[in-house]
Amino acid sequence: LARRTYCQNLCLVAKLFLDHKTLYYDVQAFYFYVLTEKHDDMYRIVGYFSKEKGDVDTNLACILTLPPYQRRGYGAFLIAFSYELSKREGRIGTPERPLSDLGFLSYKSYWSRVLLDALDGVAGEVSVAELSKKTYVRVDDIVTTLQNHSSVRFFKDQGYVNISEKLIKELEALRGSPRFDRELTIIPDRLRWIPHIDASGLIEVAEKRRRTRLFQKERESASGDIA
Repeated sequence: LARRTYCQNLCLVAKLFLDHKTLYYDVQAFYFYVLTEKHDDMYRIVGYFSKEKGDVDTNLACILTLPPYQRRGYGAFLIAFSYELSKREGRIGTPERPLSDLGFLSYKSYWSRVLLDALDGVAGEVSVAELSKKTYVRVDDIVTTLQNHSSVRFFKDQGYVNISEKLIKELEALRGSPRFDRELTIIPDRLRWIPHIDASGLIEVAEKRRRTRLFQKERESASGDIA
């Protein structure tokens, strides 16, 4: 009960700062990963992200960095951490939509960085599907990142991107430079985490999510009728 109340309070705090935040009281359908800073003997919350349980396509449901800690690299760290968990699970990740404008820019910066690392030393055409397997970034997210900076062509439903010196320079500019003295990075060897396996609860979680969405649609419809 204490853990559930704590997670519900996290969602309520996020609602204060995220206009698009859909509030779920049934937090048992999600895992919560909280980032803190240590001050003396106290741990202060910097931000968090939630991840839906079960066999879902997304690796992040909601992300928040508290205003006093923004523009210090914590949001990028949380995004990178969510993808590191996807790597441990062995599946491609993508955030839940819709994304806020700031959230989209943060993700595009992350995607640019990992794609730039993956394309280091590569020339000519590269399969988008192979890039996805290498970076654990979903194909359409890769296309979204590259389509305005490169020629992405499709042949028999397979996407290919042309790697040029111009593309690399544009990705470097899109990635941006760190605005803090020491960039926060994930050290995979220090991560102690085992993927959650809860096959018995997948149907139950999915049904709870379905009921929640229906309830919210009914409330929105009722509000519209009153207006």
